[in-house]
Amino acid sequence: MSLESIKEFVENSKSFEVKYGDKGFLLEPYKGISKTDSKDVKKFLKKSRTKISKNLKEALIEISSSLISKRIEFKLIFEKEPLLKFDLDRYLKFEGHIVKVFGFKREDEEPLSYIANLLRDKFELKFYKPVA
Repeated sequence: MSLESIKEFVENSKSFEVKYGDKGFLLEPYKGISKTDSKDVKKFLKKSRTKISKNLKEALIEISSSLISKRIEFKLIFEKEPLLKFDLDRYLKFEGHIVKVFGFKREDEEPLSYIANLLRDKFELKFYKPVA
């Protein structure tokens, strides 16, 4: 897999997940969880997908590249707003020039610390308290 594959997924607003194996990183389409017929889901996805700006696409490619260089597993999900998920409780939601940060208390927590400078340069960070 290469960074070109990631660029292609981001350019087409297709969700993906990055995992690691013996031969380096593995890039797979994100499937998610479906409780309905797949035809219903496809109709819903076509209607709900919004176009993201060129600057956001470039930022997402740069963020993905940085996370891969640190061998961090993540999912980039394109819904109404792009969602960068590290696990169930820790994720980032991109809304215009604001990035909503969930599950982290501070910027210096890993893996957020690896991309905090990239985020701060282009976006305003808003931290939301973890639900306990």
